[in-house]
Amino acid sequence: MHIKDETMRIFKGIVILFWLGGVASAQPGWGPDIPVTHYTITDSAGPYSPRISASPGVLHVVWWEAGTDSLGSYEDVFYVRSSDSGAHWSEPAWLSPRDNKGDVGPSIAAGVNDIHVVWSRFSGDVCYRKSTDGGSTWGTIDTTLLWRGRHPQIAIVGDSLYLVAVGQNDRLTYFRKSTNHGSSWLPTVTLGPGWQQPQVLVQRNLVHVFVEVLRPNAGEVFYTRSTDGGQTWASMWMMSSDDNRNSIFPCLTGRDTLNVYAVWMDRKYSPYDWTGDIFIRRSLDGGKTWAPEESLTVEHRAWDSDAIVQGDTLHVVWEDERTDPGRNNELFYRMSTDRGTTWGPEVRLTYAPQHSRYPSLGYGGKYLHLVWADGRRDPTFNESDVFHKRKVLFPSGIDVASPNGPVHGASVLRVFPNPARNMIFIHGIKEDVIAIYDVTGRLVRRIISLGSLRKEGVISWDCRDEKGKEVRSGVYFIRIGGNWQSQKVVVTR
Repeated sequence: MHIKDETMRIFKGIVILFWLGGVASAQPGWGPDIPVTHYTITDSAGPYSPRISASPGVLHVVWWEAGTDSLGSYEDVFYVRSSDSGAHWSEPAWLSPRDNKGDVGPSIAAGVNDIHVVWSRFSGDVCYRKSTDGGSTWGTIDTTLLWRGRHPQIAIVGDSLYLVAVGQNDRLTYFRKSTNHGSSWLPTVTLGPGWQQPQVLVQRNLVHVFVEVLRPNAGEVFYTRSTDGGQTWASMWMMSSDDNRNSIFPCLTGRDTLNVYAVWMDRKYSPYDWTGDIFIRRSLDGGKTWAPEESLTVEHRAWDSDAIVQGDTLHVVWEDERTDPGRNNELFYRMSTDRGTTWGPEVRLTYAPQHSRYPSLGYGGKYLHLVWADGRRDPTFNESDVFHKRKVLFPSGIDVASPNGPVHGASVLRVFPNPARNMIFIHGIKEDVIAIYDVTGRLVRRIISLGSLRKEGVISWDCRDEKGKEVRSGVYFIRIGGNWQSQKVVVTR
């Protein structure tokens, strides 16, 4: 493989639009698109399915790649890391052996110093490899975890590793656990049916598994959980509607709380052959009960997605072909600051002439990180690169930065999110003063719109009064300028 030896280029000129009736909004808080890899056109390298594991300051990324170099063709797994939150990246390391066995579909989980990567081979073996020094060196490859398995996914909590995969021939979902950083593994447990893309999420003693299952007429997504760390399991049940339309690309996210979110693509409303909409179901009690499914998109052009949660804030990114149907996928993003109850506008994240695909999200410190594969640098479609961009967050998970450019065509005052818990962004600011009143008409807060902030077209209110105290739950009115244009907002605690 040939790595181009050049200074990392930062792609600039991000297009700023607002999503209003089918047009994307600005990218509040998001930085530029940074290439992680630098292939030359003669490399004919095609990265697939990059996956990220993030912690404050340190990022680990794996992907599999089909390419050609001076030694011939290959299909192998690669790894890079960044120790400065994505500003600089290491040279790609070859994790799988150069043996033409077809190593694909990696998953990564990182602890403090140890990093664990699993992937599958076309022959059906699940491969496992770990590093105990932060990714500088790697141990031997273990192929004994699951014979005839594919699509492995791995998670880490403390000393324990949790592995799920599906059988290549029997279409079952399998689970294994290690309690000593992967030095040894407990016996394999069969969870139920399985076909593709199993997901595993661990919350203390709760272990959640979400997987695509092939039904007689379509794929559907199924769920099961264990309440004792993986020793015993509930019966697997269908989370999507059994409607003979494919429900695929399952994604599972949650944190130490009992909030769990299941996301997938469903074709139930789509008139198109391959694409559909992004759906979500929420559980606020650790998977015991689930809210009804909801659609996050309406264009019916969505495909693969990823999601990650931070406190009450939920981030979802997906690939979507609405901008050039059938020929080009771009990445879109939505955010909820109230555990998925309400959602902000759709935000277009990429503007590439070739496909932007396989999004993967990671959270570390003050940044939300996104990696994906992108073919913008090669019009021949023979090669692509892994890209990274990051979003600056408040501790609550919402944006620190205002949009990266002026807001065009904002003729009315708009607020997001609404309802809100801790922060409200006010769009369409063209005046000097913003005033917030309660329902009695009492002035709660006055915000001076400084020139630099007003130029960006957005101001934030932290849901506090003039003394810095949090306002109570209720209805408030935001008014701007001499014409007293107003907007009602709801604060929930």
